[in-house]
Amino acid sequence: MTALRSAGWKGLNTVSTKVLALPRIAIDAALRAAAWNNIIKVEKLRAFRRKMGAMLRSEEATKDGKANIINDVYVVPCSYISKDFVPPQIKWTEVITKTVRDHKLNKGQEKAFRIVANHACSVVPEQLLMHLGGMGGTGKSTVIRALCDFFKERDENFRFVLLGPTGTSAALIGGTTYHSFLGIKTGRSKGNSAGNIEEVRERLTGVGYILIDEHSMLDCRALCSISAQCCAALEYYEKPFGGLNVILSGDFAQLPPVTGHTLYSRKVDMNQTARQKVWEQENTIGKHIWLQFTTVVILTENMRQTATDPSEIAFRKALENLRWHNCSEEDITLLKSRIAGSSPGLSVDHGGFKNVSIITALNRDKDEINACNAARFAAETGQVLEEFFSLDTLSNKEPTRKDPKKPSRIYSTARSLTKSTQVSLWTQPPSTSEQIPGKLSLCRGMPVIIRYNEATELCITRGQEARVVGWTAMKYPKWPGRKYLDTLYVELVNPPHSVNLPHLPKNVVPLTRNTESVEAQLPTDEYIRIARSQIPVLPNFSMTDYSSQGKTREWNVVDLAESRSFQAVYTSLSRGTSLSRTLIVRDFPAHLLKGPLDGALRQEYRELNYLTTITDLRYNGILPDSVIQTTRWDTIRAYRKWKATSGKECTEAPSFPREDDMAPPTDPINFQIHTMVAVAKRKDTSTEAPPKKRRKTHDPVLANGSWAAPSGPVWDATDWSCPYDAWTFIIHCVWISDRVKWSRLLKTFSRPMSAMVSAFEVMPHRDPELELTHVRDVWRDAMREKRPHLYLPGRTCTDIMGLTEDLLNYRYKGSLLRVTCQGCGRSDVDRGLTARTLAPFTVVGSQVHLSIQDFVDDCCRPQHTCLGCGGDVTVKHRFTEVIAFQVIETEDLLMNDRIDVSNWGSYRLAGIVYYGEDHFVARAITRENKVYLHDGMEGGNSTYEGVLGRELPITDLAMCADKRAAQAIYVMADRIVFRAHSQTESESDS
Repeated sequence: MTALRSAGWKGLNTVSTKVLALPRIAIDAALRAAAWNNIIKVEKLRAFRRKMGAMLRSEEATKDGKANIINDVYVVPCSYISKDFVPPQIKWTEVITKTVRDHKLNKGQEKAFRIVANHACSVVPEQLLMHLGGMGGTGKSTVIRALCDFFKERDENFRFVLLGPTGTSAALIGGTTYHSFLGIKTGRSKGNSAGNIEEVRERLTGVGYILIDEHSMLDCRALCSISAQCCAALEYYEKPFGGLNVILSGDFAQLPPVTGHTLYSRKVDMNQTARQKVWEQENTIGKHIWLQFTTVVILTENMRQTATDPSEIAFRKALENLRWHNCSEEDITLLKSRIAGSSPGLSVDHGGFKNVSIITALNRDKDEINACNAARFAAETGQVLEEFFSLDTLSNKEPTRKDPKKPSRIYSTARSLTKSTQVSLWTQPPSTSEQIPGKLSLCRGMPVIIRYNEATELCITRGQEARVVGWTAMKYPKWPGRKYLDTLYVELVNPPHSVNLPHLPKNVVPLTRNTESVEAQLPTDEYIRIARSQIPVLPNFSMTDYSSQGKTREWNVVDLAESRSFQAVYTSLSRGTSLSRTLIVRDFPAHLLKGPLDGALRQEYRELNYLTTITDLRYNGILPDSVIQTTRWDTIRAYRKWKATSGKECTEAPSFPREDDMAPPTDPINFQIHTMVAVAKRKDTSTEAPPKKRRKTHDPVLANGSWAAPSGPVWDATDWSCPYDAWTFIIHCVWISDRVKWSRLLKTFSRPMSAMVSAFEVMPHRDPELELTHVRDVWRDAMREKRPHLYLPGRTCTDIMGLTEDLLNYRYKGSLLRVTCQGCGRSDVDRGLTARTLAPFTVVGSQVHLSIQDFVDDCCRPQHTCLGCGGDVTVKHRFTEVIAFQVIETEDLLMNDRIDVSNWGSYRLAGIVYYGEDHFVARAITRENKVYLHDGMEGGNSTYEGVLGRELPITDLAMCADKRAAQAIYVMADRIVFRAHSQTESESDS
């Protein structure tokens, strides 16, 4: 606050007479958060189908014989690099030329654009690993926009994917974060389930190019994870990224990754050894992948600061020197002349600087600036700030520390949220609760920034700027006078593309509450783990330097006093378009502008300049392609050898100095991790390994006046059993509904299932908990006998997807479908977008369906028409009495209590398996729709929760406490037609 006042900030001048000019909205009382979530899911489905439509049209044209199939032979494999390259189809030459002209690309931008465009027009070209660099403002984003338009002209939007390391960087280019797109987990948990891989496989369908912006924030492990996830999804491990073409864009002079080693770090071992830990091996692999980016274009012409005034020219020179951490005294004097108060008009309350989001380094400073300016904004616009509070509950998830080097946190031992604790949580700033505010103070017209990736197709992404248009709020139970938000309506500011949702004006979108488990700091400096439900937005009167990276700002206000490095200073200052519209809030230390440059970064600059020169020589047809090797060091070495032996023919090719070289690795790198990594429960270092502390077991709950709730197995603390417990509980509840029928049907699925049912049949029914625990052990042993390498004993986590596949004896085939024409009977193998083969195990892999019934209907409807006879082509499904739907990767999916499957009959919901906090629990639903919850950690007894649709709403089935539904199990309720397995699907499909 002191820094703001010293910069000329005033609490309130006069009430503004300027009209906010907000779009008018008529909010229907019936459109609550759940309704808006459904509308957004439908719009996401439409956007998904529009994007994939071109791929389908292309495939159908190829099958129909209408596509232009051209057989090209290239003597030179890298001819696409040449500026003289001619696409096989001449029409694309005109499209490339038109795109260059429309975007007014300079020579460097045109070179970068043509390399990618030529590659996209080539017939089966080699993999392109390219780096697009340049200081801030040189037009990297312009090249990205040109490439987007080029693929749009080709009707191939699906081939080009834009990603970023942060929500803000991704939102600026109309993309999404690589974490969400590729299903990469953050923190220490790096594993990925098979269901997650299937989701990534769907997203990568048809994709040929991935562009990752702001790559300076990528660390070596992140690059390794990106490549590994692509390889796993595409099932191709011979090349990095599964053979996909990847462009990394950014500037190493800008901010480095928050954690981990930079791509140019010398602290990463270059030789992989068996002694390395897994994360060290991942760093080594990531480093070597980066070294394979040998096609490099560095843009040098500044397109952001273009004024010709002498002071502006000096400003550009200062920024260039700052990239090398080598500002002169003249540069320092020039920059310090922009400190607030240095001259009249340099004030945060003056002209265009007012209400501009201030770039700062610390979250606590950002919170203070946001709070001060929010109050002033409301007063100046004649409004009153409305306060909306979060819905908080204690989370039983144990705290985890991501950085062991930081001081240990002291955690509260409270077992409930008292009123005083709740009030304390609400009064704390967002930086104390992982940027999820306990209290949102808003008014109409206030600038905000979205903090959650809700729908990238609709520009509702983390980092997208907006302003408040309106809201619907509810009274807070047991807190008189307090409210919480149900839906917040915001107008997107400069979205990558326009958004039109039903019932709302252009670019106005609804934001609904999101629940996250966070570690919140109390005023006593203790931490408490809570589940917080709040609208994911923050006021946008200030942002951190990391959030600002990639932005272009006409008016640029920065606070450099707490900047951690020269890269942070450079990032903040280079956002502005001119010196005259740049304001520095307070003085800052001069060492941030001048000092020694890290040797690793200096060498990275040099090597990238070498590769830029090599790429330029290839582009101009001077350098033979034989010089290009797999890695940059081999390429530079081959170039020097070529230069030394080529004589006078290469006078245009410069010689490279040899100083500051880092020795390449002596042995070839092995791109395999030596240790299998999986998402596992916490390691137990105790030699005796006592069981986890059990919570008090509930007494048996009577479902009605005559019989008690069904029992289940007791969790095995020494040989973790929760997924086996869940399946035992659900199948037992199904079996007791009709023992003769289900004994006959279930025994046909697999040996473990037969062992389970046979054990049910011999139960004496004297001690259900003990007997069902024995049943669990019987079929678990059968499973381990079948696949001993997968189902290991001890404190290890079990893959629920693989377990279900083996229990139901059906291997999920992903998007591959066996289809048949209903007219001529022709059979073929196809790949589905949203439809899947209905079988004992089916993955609801797409988040575009509203319910299980919606997914089933999509699978049963005709996929397309037969090219031969014009008949309907439908998927050949595998009939089964039990269907397990994997739903863990879908959000807000409605699990119907009954589903109808075409030609098969009606199925009822028999059970749901939930996953969260490294543990599985299960709900069983009887034929009378009575719902029972079983958690083996709490003992063998289950808890009666009520009748589905009456005491327990069907919409509540997606969650169980803080656990999310992983699998929904349906069983045959009313069979119409019986078909043998062999009549419905060939087991040879793969």
